[in-house]
Amino acid sequence: MKEVHTKYKIFLRVAITAFIVLIILQQVQLYMQEREINHLMQSQIGLRDYIDLQNSIIIRENIKEAQTLENYLNTLNEQIQKNFAILTEKISEVKKENLVELSKFEEQLKYTAPGGEDLSGIVKIVLPSVVSIRTDTGIGSGVIVHQKGLIVTNYHVVKNANIGSALLYNTKIYPVQVIKVRPENDLAILRIVSEEDKFPSLAIDTEVKTGESVMAFGNPGGLDFTVTQGIVSASERKLNGRTYIQTDVPINPGNSGGPLINKLGKVIGINTMKLKEFEGVGFTIHSKHVKELLQDTINQLKRDGII
Repeated sequence: MKEVHTKYKIFLRVAITAFIVLIILQQVQLYMQEREINHLMQSQIGLRDYIDLQNSIIIRENIKEAQTLENYLNTLNEQIQKNFAILTEKISEVKKENLVELSKFEEQLKYTAPGGEDLSGIVKIVLPSVVSIRTDTGIGSGVIVHQKGLIVTNYHVVKNANIGSALLYNTKIYPVQVIKVRPENDLAILRIVSEEDKFPSLAIDTEVKTGESVMAFGNPGGLDFTVTQGIVSASERKLNGRTYIQTDVPINPGNSGGPLINKLGKVIGINTMKLKEFEGVGFTIHSKHVKELLQDTINQLKRDGII
């Protein structure tokens, strides 16, 4: 009986010990599970942070690329606008050049007869602007080059003259006054004294070509409004410090101061002299000198409030 009791106690102890061990093992297992759960939760939180971080980086990169693209598009748009403006300007220049060329062509057609060299159309347009200059010292010719009645002629035509008048093609006679002279170029500018404020005038052309057809207008020997035809023998001839146009058009006394006209009906020079020893060798003051003097005169008259 005692032996049985002892075995029972031993068994009881073993059972209690086993139970305690079981409980401990369960506690350890629970602890491990709880730890694993905590680790897993922490891992998940770290993953979310990582994902958020990556998303943030991607978003920033996308924003940066979008800004770069926007800047590029803005730059491209500015360049397109600049190129468009340049192209528009070039087109406008081409249009202007074409209009100028068309205008010149139309002008040439206006002065060119079907027969080719019939220049009567030019004569008809030019004559109303040609004048006969009469002074107390002699006669000469001139041409109206401004609608306000400004006449260009040779300086030697009005040199030492006290009074003068201009006979127009319409037979009207007007008194004139000397406004400006340039003796070194044998040029003078006169102004018609009249209440009228508009007279027929001719344009000045400084482009002169050797060989082109020309006409001289004037009053040779007192024969008013005479027209003679020829060609430009030399577009620029330097004599005595002056630039002349050499022509084979006859230039006689009374022709001095008259205009040399091209096929466009424009003044390219002012007839001044011929070589007495030769026929067909005449000289005309180049239109570039005429244009300079005319512009100086216009500027002076504007300052004085006359025109």
